[in-house]
Amino acid sequence: MKLISPNHPEIEDVEDAVMYYYETKGYSMYKISRFLGISYSRIRYFLLRAGVHIRSSKSVRTSGAVRVCKGCGQDLPLTDEYYHRDSRAASGFRYYCKSCRSMGLGL
Repeated sequence: MKLISPNHPEIEDVEDAVMYYYETKGYSMYKISRFLGISYSRIRYFLLRAGVHIRSSKSVRTSGAVRVCKGCGQDLPLTDEYYHRDSRAASGFRYYCKSCRSMGLGL
């Protein structure tokens, strides 16, 4: 079942369509649910299954994000490998990298 015009042959199912509109077009989950006619919770399920970190419908972090550590000043990928999680931060991660926190900075 094709959901989009033949100009987009890579989109073959609902899950691909959700990812296309969310990442490429930047549509909100609400707009995608209205456009495709599927529930908001189903769209959230597809995005979480694809590994997209969702903090809220307005704030989303996709792969490739980089943050400058406030302690050492290095540009590090915004992942669990380099930063501890912080649910209060907009990005979902602390502002100091793991190595700086292990030295006592940002505690």
